[in-house]
Amino acid sequence: MTSAGVEFGAWVPVAERLPEEGHAVVLYRPLAHLTQDPDICIGWNTGRKNESPQGVKHTFDCWCHPTHWLPLPVTPNAKLTGVPPTDATKEE
Repeated sequence: MTSAGVEFGAWVPVAERLPEEGHAVVLYRPLAHLTQDPDICIGWNTGRKNESPQGVKHTFDCWCHPTHWLPLPVTPNAKLTGVPPTDATKEE
């Protein structure tokens, strides 16, 4: 279980639940390839209004709208924060 309360490996439909704002997650965007973007990427729920090229409103930091998201796995040496560790936060 992650801090977001979602099991890693379980895709969550954005229509059912959004990830916490500001936490990095894996996004599935089934139409992204139509705009030369990858269908799967890492992104954030910004909470700000955005609109995809297909006219779908969403709150993610990407152009193409995601239909599902997946929590990131816990890093090998740090707690899951949703944000990749920086040099200052890496454990030694």
